[in-house]
Amino acid sequence: MELYDAMRTTFAAREFTGEPLPDGILHRILDNARFAPSGGNRQPWRVVVVREPATREALAQLIKPTLRRYVAQVQAGEAPWNT
Repeated sequence: MELYDAMRTTFAAREFTGEPLPDGILHRILDNARFAPSGGNRQPWRVVVVREPATREALAQLIKPTLRRYVAQVQAGEAPWNT
C-alpha cells in the first residue's frame, strides 16, 4: 500500500480495553506522537498520564465547566483556544 493510500484510508479511532498499558509502550507511543501534525501546526503540547481511576474521575469532574464552554463556542462557530 502506498503511503498516501494508507493515510487516506486508515481509520483513526481504536477500541480500548481494560488492559494496562506498560510504561515502555506508552512512552514509545507518546514519543512518536510528537511528530504528528496538529491543528494550526502547533506541536508544543504536554501530556499527563493518570492511571488511578479515582483521580481520572476527579479530573473529569473538574474539567466539565471548561468542556461546556468549549462546546458552546464550537456550536457558535468560534474557534476556542485559537491563538
